Amino acid sequence: MMLMALLAASTCRMNKYGHDTADLPIATALRDVGELARNGIRIRIRGVVTYSDAELKLLFVQDASGAIRVNWERRDQPSYHDYVEVEGTLSGNSAEPVLVASSLKELGNGPADAPLPASIDTLSPGKLDAHRVELKGVVHSSLIERSGRLALAVVCGNRSFRVRVLNYPASTFYRWSIL
Repeated sequence: MMLMALLAASTCRMNKYGHDTADLPIATALRDVGELARNGIRIRIRGVVTYSDAELKLLFVQDASGAIRVNWERRDQPSYHDYVEVEGTLSGNSAEPVLVASSLKELGNGPADAPLPASIDTLSPGKLDAHRVELKGVVHSSLIERSGRLALAVVCGNRSFRVRVLNYPASTFYRWSIL
């Protein structure tokens, strides 16, 4: 009887809010998330933060197999390259799932995989949504948005896209552009 109680206690894991997390499906690779992406499914993932935007309350988390957008509503935003465990509810569809996080635990730093080489055509269908990518193009213009971020208009072939630079020191840009 004592052995059964110890086994039951060891399999029950509580998150910081006191909810039992033992029954959550665990996506051992982020590529598995698409298969679980039915609205309302709760999961737990681990990966490296490749994008963190406290203003938009948005993260991208990636492992060697894939990436996912994570909505994180709290102030304690993890940083770029943090290795994290995230629990939450999936929304969206299997092609572009979003994890609405209910808890996030920082597990240390982890190196992000090298960015995937991409073309504008591979980005358009959303296959690389939330992935860290490298894209080549020509900057045609720049501006400082109301948020203070630097925005670049980039042309690649016959198509264009906008790049927003996080944590850009806008005052330096203004001084440089006035000279």
